[in-house]
Amino acid sequence: MNYIRIIVFSSENTCETLYVSFDHVAIKALIENKSHCEMWDGDFDSAGFEIVTHHDLIALPDGDQKSNQKKLKFRLVQNVLAFSYFIYILRHSNSYRQRVVSYWFKKAENLVPRTKNVSLKITLNYSAQQIIDHMWCERISHLVMERAELDNAMSWLSTLGGAYSALGDHFSHCADMAGRISLQQFQLALRLGDPSTVARCKLYIALSLIQKNKFKLARKIIETQYHLCLNSTSPDIRLLRMCKGIWSKLRYERYLYMKAGKKSHLSVNV
Repeated sequence: MNYIRIIVFSSENTCETLYVSFDHVAIKALIENKSHCEMWDGDFDSAGFEIVTHHDLIALPDGDQKSNQKKLKFRLVQNVLAFSYFIYILRHSNSYRQRVVSYWFKKAENLVPRTKNVSLKITLNYSAQQIIDHMWCERISHLVMERAELDNAMSWLSTLGGAYSALGDHFSHCADMAGRISLQQFQLALRLGDPSTVARCKLYIALSLIQKNKFKLARKIIETQYHLCLNSTSPDIRLLRMCKGIWSKLRYERYLYMKAGKKSHLSVNV
């Protein structure tokens, strides 16, 4: 199978080899502590590549074979950013990769007939002034600001939710407000993408349901979050303790509710 071998040198005396064919791009393991002179069998500048055609193998007396190579040397000044774009498109675009392979084979065939494989040896040229990707910086800045605002909103909602939850044991409207705040926290947690925070918000909702005497739904939420946390690869100890604490509150509030119901039933009968 015909292919192009691309040997990439960096300023840290490291080397990476890519094999590019019409179908795919394969990457060989990184070779370290190899100088340019060890890997480059010819003259080289700060940047450039060399095409080597492999054909006409010569038999040696010890049984090995030696390639009678004819070298076609080209020079190219290219910075690291431009080369990264080239490699990215080479990996992800089939049509571009096929055009690149066809171009170099045709170019080598015109100069040296019967060429089968081509090697490109490239030395990366690091410019003194690095290029700043302003569009990417704007995207990252927007995401950072959004995350900061979400964290700030989550902190305020946690403070208000805790206050209303404390009053929810005595006032029903405070329990309702604590439940609405927990739902807002849940929506923010989904945007933040933090599974632990999402689980905590669900437990806050369960706590609000307990205060409104909706024990079955609260029990289902607590059991689900407890088993999800327990079966995860790295269980959150604080989340497990939180589940156990709210479960104890559920049992106690249900006990008081059932006790109050029995007393009211006895008073009606009397």
